[in-house]
Amino acid sequence: MPFFCSLTLNVRSHHNVPMDKEKLTPRIKELSRFYREKGRMPSFSELGELTGLRSKNAVSQLVDRLDSMNVLKKDDKGRLIPGSLAAP
Repeated sequence: MPFFCSLTLNVRSHHNVPMDKEKLTPRIKELSRFYREKGRMPSFSELGELTGLRSKNAVSQLVDRLDSMNVLKKDDKGRLIPGSLAAP
């Protein structure tokens, strides 16, 4: 008698789905406020707290998206550097 195994695939995966501007704008404002008030960029943990993101992966995806928009950059060690965020 043959053995059959069925697998299901979640097709509602959120990977590679671009964030829309409505979600990015308040996050950029929070990042900008932090930079103005503290004179430095937040750590990844602080950025997660600022934006309400709970996973390191979500913060990393946000940073990559903001990097592609020139809002911020990462140095050789992965620390955040202001991009256009520093411009008045």
